[in-house]
Amino acid sequence: MTTKTRTKIKLIKLFTPIFIFLAIIGGGVYEKHLNDTKLAYCASLATGHRTLLSSFNQPVQAKEAEEKTEAEKIEEFGLLLFGEEDWKLMRRIIKCESGWNTKAVSHTGDTGLTQINWVHGIRQDWLKNWRVNLVVAHELWEAQGATPWRSSYPCHKIK
Repeated sequence: MTTKTRTKIKLIKLFTPIFIFLAIIGGGVYEKHLNDTKLAYCASLATGHRTLLSSFNQPVQAKEAEEKTEAEKIEEFGLLLFGEEDWKLMRRIIKCESGWNTKAVSHTGDTGLTQINWVHGIRQDWLKNWRVNLVVAHELWEAQGATPWRSSYPCHKIK
């Protein structure tokens, strides 16, 4: 592992609690004030994706934000968080793990889109928030690749 990768992982671990907090308030009562684009930009800072810098300062029309479906919001957030290539792979994992059900809970306690377990230190009720789930999944992806989802390998075929 390179020094750059180690530094990136340290930054992700340092900022993950902040992003989880932002994701929770972004998905709840304060969604009018913290839109997905701003949240995605915050998450992108930790992952090295700077593509949202110009769009971050541009106001989002309230009507436009209301017209987006949850699936469109997930798609946009995932693409910005993971980047194009990794998001294509994570989409395959999500399809196998939860079938895109944001509230899915398995018999073993794996929760949300990416079926993350409480073992990773995040409360199960937080993992039902798809924003939190994707931020945690991204942290796992950056540190371990597809290893956390090896049980569904026969479905997604990602090593």
